[in-house]
Amino acid sequence: MTALAVALLLIGAGVVHSVVFLLDDQPWAGPVGWRKAITFGFSLGVTLLSLAVIARFVHLGKREGWWVLGTLAAASAFEYALIVAQAWRGEPSHFNVATVVDAVIWVAMGIGIAGIVIGTIAFTAAAFRPVAVAPALALGIRSGLVLLLAGYVVGGIIIGSGGGVSESPTGDESILGAAGELKVPHAIGLHALQVLPLLAWSAGRFVGSEPRQRRVVLVAAGAWAAVLVLQVLLAAAGHAPV
Repeated sequence: MTALAVALLLIGAGVVHSVVFLLDDQPWAGPVGWRKAITFGFSLGVTLLSLAVIARFVHLGKREGWWVLGTLAAASAFEYALIVAQAWRGEPSHFNVATVVDAVIWVAMGIGIAGIVIGTIAFTAAAFRPVAVAPALALGIRSGLVLLLAGYVVGGIIIGSGGGVSESPTGDESILGAAGELKVPHAIGLHALQVLPLLAWSAGRFVGSEPRQRRVVLVAAGAWAAVLVLQVLLAAAGHAPV
């Protein structure tokens, strides 16, 4: 319940900052502005909301559930609070070590990310235990979680690259070469967690036999993974996502 409440607060904060963006004259692109306060609010909130809903199908003990979901909720809220603080300060939230305060915030954001990753790994490990759901839904949940972790790996590559190149025309931090955009596969990985379990749940109601349901989810998960890999390769080659 706590994770669900935090998720809704994060989404609500994304909505509030969308209104702020409309009322302000800050541009959408670039390292300074309201874009990250909006996108991270929705992204962190929707991801945490998905995990909170999926948790009912995963065999998490009461104490384990409090630890895993509590870690995810606290780390997500902490990470977002730092991003919002930098937005209101008029400072870049990522790769910013211009002052002592900025450097401390950047390091603290790394701690928040670590908490999110650790919590998600623990959640994913629990999801691979026997679950009392249809095989297609179990496959959708597990593949969504694995692809979520793959999205985290891409995010780690973005951080490890130091933000790409400074001649990025938009000021984004994940440009590689002339137009390569790692944030696209990063987002593709993150949001498989919404699409694949929902697809599996729908297949259980509309597709028919259990083997056919599993095939539908397996094909969808494979296609999603293939698109993610393709986007990483395009970015690495310096090509635009489309």
